[in-house]
Amino acid sequence: MNKKNITINFRKYLDDFLESIDNRSLRDRLRKNIIVTGGSIVSSVLDEEINDYDIYIKDKKVLIEISNYLIDKLCEREGYERSAFLVLHKDHNVVIEALKLEDVSGAEDYNNGSTKESKTTYHIGGIHIHASMLFQIQHTFRNHSDRVKIFMLNDFDKYFKKIKKIDKDNKYIVKNISSNAITLSDKIQIIVRFYGDYRDIHKNFDFVHATNYFTFNEGVVLQHDAMEAILSKDLKYIGSKYPLASLFRMKKFIERGWKINAGEIVKIAMQLNEMNLLDELVLEEQLTGVDMQLFGEVIDRIRGFKKDSLTSETIIEIINDVFNHIPEDDYEYWHYS
Repeated sequence: MNKKNITINFRKYLDDFLESIDNRSLRDRLRKNIIVTGGSIVSSVLDEEINDYDIYIKDKKVLIEISNYLIDKLCEREGYERSAFLVLHKDHNVVIEALKLEDVSGAEDYNNGSTKESKTTYHIGGIHIHASMLFQIQHTFRNHSDRVKIFMLNDFDKYFKKIKKIDKDNKYIVKNISSNAITLSDKIQIIVRFYGDYRDIHKNFDFVHATNYFTFNEGVVLQHDAMEAILSKDLKYIGSKYPLASLFRMKKFIERGWKINAGEIVKIAMQLNEMNLLDELVLEEQLTGVDMQLFGEVIDRIRGFKKDSLTSETIIEIINDVFNHIPEDDYEYWHYS
């Protein structure tokens, strides 16, 4: 498909999504701040079906506002307690108070590998938070101070499994929430993990072919290096903060007929070598973009070991046990995204 038609299609589809936002002021700010980049443009160029539209937001405040708006709608519809969802950032009261605490009593349940939720709770920012989650909040914002992250204080797995069978008449409703993204029906995904202009977003991308982008102001912008890679179906690694996730993506693209040379694979391996995957917080972060419904079980089991006693052999045994129990019929469901 040519650039003009891709732009027309994207404008039409995203305008339809924006019309579902009943807050007019937010809708107008979203229109100015939306960036769509990644696989949807690649699929359009190749005349393939689009799996989803990954929407990034330029302005941090708008990202926080749309995240809270969508969670509000979810809670109104399902009767959930709104305080069970936290959209956290460095200026949030919970984060400010959490970072003031030096030693969190009960956090050792998390840090030393307890699989049980800590019984110790803290009342910060007007909310009761388990020490184990407080430890995660501290770790996140001491290491990634400028990010936005969603924390859920309850287990909503049953709802998110049920919502996969939603009525087709309900457009753009929340299907799933992770710490990094809010997934809606009708192929819309709001990425929470990153924000900024397209240059800021692409600093976190791994393969150059994904760096074309769309905004309402510019339409579709096709980058020379990206188009070269798309037309030849060559995977060109440009560096990523998440090289482990890049391996999953590499396999996915190879299965779709793309190719990669040995040098590009070595580049991924070199960056991955810098990561301490024996730290379950690092491992979980490295699985950004991977379906965590299954890897979540791996992470939970890893927490059952004291930090200093965990070895690569132990993690391999856990992975083998978890993945060997996947029913064959469910394999595609548990596949990487």
